[in-house]
Amino acid sequence: MSTGTKISIGAGAAALVLALVIGAIIVLPTGDDEDTASASLGTSETTAPEDESSETVEDEGADNPFGGPADDPETQVYTGSGDEIIDLDEPHSDPRIATIEGDDYTHVNLRDRNGDPSGAMGSAAEGFDRLLYHFHPRYEEETTQLEVLSTATSWTITLEPLSTAASWTDPDQPVEGVSSEIFLLDWEVTNRELTIEHTGDRYFVVWVFDLESGLYDTIADEVGDYESTDPLPPNTSIIQVNAIGEWSLTVS
Repeated sequence: MSTGTKISIGAGAAALVLALVIGAIIVLPTGDDEDTASASLGTSETTAPEDESSETVEDEGADNPFGGPADDPETQVYTGSGDEIIDLDEPHSDPRIATIEGDDYTHVNLRDRNGDPSGAMGSAAEGFDRLLYHFHPRYEEETTQLEVLSTATSWTITLEPLSTAASWTDPDQPVEGVSSEIFLLDWEVTNRELTIEHTGDRYFVVWVFDLESGLYDTIADEVGDYESTDPLPPNTSIIQVNAIGEWSLTVS
């Protein structure tokens, strides 16, 4: 059923910590209509029998709720033009990051094993956007196909593990950029405020996600220059920025 060119490459994710982020013409980057999600990975260890040399070995992904090199799924890359239906190399229902790139408007829907719509991944109006999807804990239906609706003569869709998001490890250090990014937060958000600044004449959207509950919200959705300071919702674990233009996020 797929007419797009498909390439699979291994997703080598660096050792990860909690810390994320799409765009103007954007459909909520989720494969579910419910307001809930989670991600957790326990710690396991193995001990040799008493009559042998005993040694404890920890999993590479231990204490890392976003996974790691030992358990990350492969990155999937698909290219094409115009409207297409893509059969995924690896169907999945776990949280992933999609990067949509194209020379014109490109929107992507998700389809289940029956070929029925199961949500929207998101859209990119120009350039590229990175989007979090499948972040709801109750989302169990595997996505097996992508429905691409595009006026682009060339597009690329890359599906990556959540661990490929950028790590924001120090709230005292602002983060900035000029396009889309997703941050995993590695600090306590309680009683924190986020100052958001954007310079440009295009779209600017900031999403916040709580992977444990699946709750999400937009704390900025504007076109053009923008500045605001707002409380961070409790238990925010991921921030997604979709923008064309310079932006910065500062915590206080």
